[in-house]
Amino acid sequence: MRRRDLLAASAIGALMGRSQPQSALARKGRIKQSAFIQNFDPSLSFDEMCSLAKRLGIVGFDVVQSENWPILRKYGLIPTLAYPTVTPPPFTEGIGQREHHDEMTRLAHAQIDLCAAQGCPTMLFIGGQRRGVSYEQGADKLRWLF
Repeated sequence: MRRRDLLAASAIGALMGRSQPQSALARKGRIKQSAFIQNFDPSLSFDEMCSLAKRLGIVGFDVVQSENWPILRKYGLIPTLAYPTVTPPPFTEGIGQREHHDEMTRLAHAQIDLCAAQGCPTMLFIGGQRRGVSYEQGADKLRWLF
């Protein structure tokens, strides 16, 4: 067989394989892996990503917005890591700056309630950028949390 024929046959086989349902990979269950949406081909819909993730043995997705959690449930997946904002985590601002305490506390309480109701086991909380604050000053600013 010529190399060109092998490549053509492989491409046809790959295309045909996409249309046929494939069973989930067998896993021992010791390691529970999650993924980010960014780990998948951006041309796939979130529904297709979930289907593929389930087949690969992934248990859920990290930092998926809560409106997509029902799609996760449809495939038996869970939201494995949530964040207390409506948009992706604001790494520049966070609970570490006093001017954001009230807003971050409000968002955190709302997200904690949502996580408890929807079975999300972990929540990411952003401290924000230091902006010249020493480690000691930062620890003093956050003592009220603990």
